[in-house]
Amino acid sequence: GRIAECMEWMDDFKKSGGKGEATLHFKIHDASTAIKLIEQDHASWRTLLAEAAPTGTARGHWVRQRSKSEDPAAAAHAAPMLAEVPRHTAPAPTGVSLWHDVDLRVKDWLDEETGLFRYVNEMPKGSLQKFEVQPHLPENAIEEDPKGSSRLAAFGRPVPFNYGCLPQTYRDPEHVDELYGAPGDDDPLDILDLSGEAVGVGEVVQCRPLGAVCLIDEGRADWKILAVNAERGPLAAARSVEDVERLAPGRIAECMEWMDDFKKSGGKGEATLHFKIHDASTAIKLIEQDHASWRTLLAEAAPTGTARG
Repeated sequence: GRIAECMEWMDDFKKSGGKGEATLHFKIHDASTAIKLIEQDHASWRTLLAEAAPTGTARGHWVRQRSKSEDPAAAAHAAPMLAEVPRHTAPAPTGVSLWHDVDLRVKDWLDEETGLFRYVNEMPKGSLQKFEVQPHLPENAIEEDPKGSSRLAAFGRPVPFNYGCLPQTYRDPEHVDELYGAPGDDDPLDILDLSGEAVGVGEVVQCRPLGAVCLIDEGRADWKILAVNAERGPLAAARSVEDVERLAPGRIAECMEWMDDFKKSGGKGEATLHFKIHDASTAIKLIEQDHASWRTLLAEAAPTGTARG
């Protein structure tokens, strides 16, 4: 009776004014309608902000004053969020390359394969900053990408997953992807950790690959491995994307939609996320293929310690 109680109170209150100008429709629409309304009215709010005059008003409402150079849409997203989202810093270099010196595969005490892999976390869940392992810098230090962080802040929706790269892998731009016909993106292979717990910048995590999705970005195949933290968290026992959906319904869709919305927010139309989720065997095949490409890259290293830049 909780919903009926609330509906009746609201109806009685509106009728108590005696003017008969308000009618409550008692039909309760579903959650998808609610979300559609929220998204529609959020878009209208952004339009209102964009109309703000130098005085900070639009259509008789006070919005906020801004400088002439300030992007209203970016400010709208960033202003309320930045005070609430934790700030992260890149770890200091240690002399260890997080790209080359961290073992890709996890082995047991008998030096046998466990089926698990390691990844280096770059962007913690819940953050609005972009950090990356830098392939072109000595020791491949992790650094913040100011331009990428600004774009995330303008987007305004914190990253809903831990995002990083698999060490000892390389997406070779000279190899054309057999599924999507696009070359590699000249970086380590990316990974998206579906687990719910945030991981710090530069932390090394043992994970279990469950699937893969392909993002075509500027004409290159930028695959994302879907994985779970195998050491902790409610999804540690998951062995498939179906297990994730059973343990955390809607989790995969949430992550995919965020990634798609973020890529589209740039407005250039240069990125296309293919929503087909390939299985764990495809994910592992990609990891092994890119590990082989990494070994080839190492073999090409000049005396200066660099290869292909």
